[in-house]
Amino acid sequence: MLGLKPATLYQWAYERRIPVVKPSGPRGPLRFRLSTLQKLIAQWERPALRSLDGRGRDGRGQQT
Repeated sequence: MLGLKPATLYQWAYERRIPVVKPSGPRGPLRFRLSTLQKLIAQWERPALRSLDGRGRDGRGQQT
């Protein structure tokens, strides 16, 4: 889904860079909310250089 190694996600959780749910207490397994992962994806999203209809930008950054 994210294109990350699980170890990266767990490291971020350890560093408290992303929120986690621990259903079995402090020493229990980590769970991640789908909404949290979707927010990460939205933050990483970059706009397309050209639209799906084939029109892109000219050399001056203007939509063609």
